[in-house]
Amino acid sequence: MALWCEFLTLWIGLSDALSFEQLTPLLAAPEALLGGGVLLGDTAEPSLLSRIGSQFYIWGSVAAGLGLVIFVHELGHFLAAKLFGVKVEKFYVGFDVPLSIGPIKFPRTLGKFRYGETEYGIGIIPLGGYVKMLGQDDDPRNMEKENQRIRSGNPDEDEDDEPAAASRAELDPRSYPAKSVGQRMVIISAGVVMNVITGMLFAALAYGALGVEYTPAVIGATSPGDPAYLADIEPGGRVLAVDGGEPDPQMHFSRMTLKILTHGIADPDSPVQLKLEYPDGVREVAVQAEIDPWNPQRRIIGISSPMLAKLGDDPRALEDTPAAAAFSAEDAGADIIAVDGEQLEVNPVLGVTLNDRVANRMVTHADKPITLTLRRQDEAKTVTKVTIEPRKMKTLGFALGVGPVNALVQDGPAAKAGVQVGDRISAIEGIDTLSAMQLPSQIRDLEGAVKLTLQRDGTDEPLEVEIEPTSDDSPLPPYSVVTGKIAVKTLGLAYLPEAVLSDTSIDALKPGDTLSSVTVQWPGDKRPESLDENMLKPFVEKLEEGWDASEQRMLVSLIRLAQQLPDGTKLRVIAERGPKKEIIDTSVTVTEGDTFYPERGILYAPLRKTHQADSVGEALALGFREGKWKMQEVFQFLRLLVSGKVSRNQVGGPLKIADMAASQAEQGWAPLLLFLTMLSMNLAILNFLPIPALDGGHMLFLIAEAVMGRPVDEQLQMKLTMGGVLALLSLMLFVFANDIMTWR
Repeated sequence: MALWCEFLTLWIGLSDALSFEQLTPLLAAPEALLGGGVLLGDTAEPSLLSRIGSQFYIWGSVAAGLGLVIFVHELGHFLAAKLFGVKVEKFYVGFDVPLSIGPIKFPRTLGKFRYGETEYGIGIIPLGGYVKMLGQDDDPRNMEKENQRIRSGNPDEDEDDEPAAASRAELDPRSYPAKSVGQRMVIISAGVVMNVITGMLFAALAYGALGVEYTPAVIGATSPGDPAYLADIEPGGRVLAVDGGEPDPQMHFSRMTLKILTHGIADPDSPVQLKLEYPDGVREVAVQAEIDPWNPQRRIIGISSPMLAKLGDDPRALEDTPAAAAFSAEDAGADIIAVDGEQLEVNPVLGVTLNDRVANRMVTHADKPITLTLRRQDEAKTVTKVTIEPRKMKTLGFALGVGPVNALVQDGPAAKAGVQVGDRISAIEGIDTLSAMQLPSQIRDLEGAVKLTLQRDGTDEPLEVEIEPTSDDSPLPPYSVVTGKIAVKTLGLAYLPEAVLSDTSIDALKPGDTLSSVTVQWPGDKRPESLDENMLKPFVEKLEEGWDASEQRMLVSLIRLAQQLPDGTKLRVIAERGPKKEIIDTSVTVTEGDTFYPERGILYAPLRKTHQADSVGEALALGFREGKWKMQEVFQFLRLLVSGKVSRNQVGGPLKIADMAASQAEQGWAPLLLFLTMLSMNLAILNFLPIPALDGGHMLFLIAEAVMGRPVDEQLQMKLTMGGVLALLSLMLFVFANDIMTWR
């Protein structure tokens, strides 16, 4: 049977979730979108020969893996056909069709040989595979000729010869149509069965022989102002279940993410139910996901993966930061055992020490030196102390205004005091010049109850509320790089910055001016190399084109990007003034201000564990579970696809499959095997959809034959099969075009 579905249909999966380890919409780590990859270029560059060899190895692994999935599918058809005595004329991985460009003709195969009555080969077009049985052809144009062959009494005679007494001829006993309906059903379904079995075996091999390295489903931090933050979810909790289901203490962060993303697409108006394990017990929390501003078809809750109280091996700090100045090469991979003399405790649920207390100290004491006690990874396990100096915040010469409150922590101090979404903070303790970026630290430094002056729609007089603040235990700076919100943890509220200036030291600008655009002006029109090839590049390009200040969610990113610009960088600023919208066009210079920036550049090691089976039985059980999960994900995705809840960006074809496979191959054999499990289950289900020309279409015809007691009319089969082929070819063109348009 021809495996049309191998690459011509869909890569079923939430593609962003599957690539979660690289960048997830739920991720909100301090360096996630601005500066997280600055030092990647500082590691030792492999030689050109080494890079070429590595790429050959990766793509060779990918080709072998994908080819294996195709091979086992066709092997299922082949073995079942042989079991029932059907003559198999061809067994191919890839399609051996004529291919030419103008006068240039390409070979139909990369290699072939004949063994017995069957020709085995690798076709020139790597888009699937097929088993050609006597009396069976998926090309509707050849069906009539094939039917004549098996009735002629001699399947090997020339097809152009007039068959003698065709009407009286018996079906060739070794032809596919000569077999009973039950036998043909077994032959048709054997490819799918093989995919399911080998898919589970791929996973069993990964868990049993290799071990699967993964990030545990642990709350590393909650992104300020985002849903998990507003639900008051604490860092350090282990996620046991999402939306019910059996608790899984070894849940992978990527699986948790996929379940949350899928829930957000399937039922965006209902909260996600999380079961979390903390040292004091299990908690159940409902979190209402919100629209991802970067992708409106997604929902996010704003959590990041866990990080250890341990420095990264290489790099261990962002360049040109206080951390980079403080750490030496000997500190690479060192464990952080104390901060400012306070010993760090092991999380009793996880058995490791997370970075939350260290990161929180950096945020809450941004203006003070922080001393870390390190245990190095040398043979002596040397204990040393390193002091990281505060980091002055770079300024553009103006402060952004504070927008209306747009989120409140459930039962938080502000909510209890009567603050409402939409209220505008006009003053704190009588001070009415407020900076959106500095407000959280300004409030944190106050002692006792905090008096806020609010402006509320529909009320002429200002309102005054007094709020008893709580402690700030967040390990993240007070702004979300995903949604652009700024949160005041001690009060339990969040807001967006405004493009209206609340203060400025630039002569040409005045408080109340509305920022319109900001454009960088490089000395000599040359971008600094440090900003050229890392995660900052898209933001730098946006600044070069002219940063649109009307996008509120991007204002935080603008200020964060300024921290990466060299001192003295010139920026062209265009603002509007007053009701007549007078245009102000001026230049500002990036300089070091007198406030402090909470990100000092430490790069922590991620929490990673290895899930390895202790026995063959456990490995098989894990393989079965993994295969079952992947099948459930495919069925769920198909439901979303049919209901129109999935966008084309979440569907992929050959290019995305190859890209994802290469990404997994780079990480090692275990991730590649799990990817092949996913692909096997995808292909098993998709290839059994009731579409003529697919195995599922053939099965549909056989079911009809079993019910009616006679085969479906040949002309009807031919027409339906032709329709199925055209539909699949159209799908092929769509997924190819979609892959190209959405290529990253």
